[in-house]
Amino acid sequence: MRLYNHTIRPSCSRNKVTTLIKIVAYTSQTCPYCGQRKKAKDQTYQCTCGYTAHRDRVGAINIMRQPVADGNSLSA
Repeated sequence: MRLYNHTIRPSCSRNKVTTLIKIVAYTSQTCPYCGQRKKAKDQTYQCTCGYTAHRDRVGAINIMRQPVADGNSLSA
């Protein structure tokens, strides 16, 4: 957060670029299908509901689905 406040934020402000902060805790441990939290073994996330994917993909899906400041999602 320090890097953001001292370097990234002022630079974006000068160049009129909007920045968003998202909390990414547990995104690769939460099933995007059923919402159950479970740690991935190795690189593959396997949920008890049957959903299976690479843990980075699981995290990316969950981050994409998070609401932004205005309550809307970034996904199209």
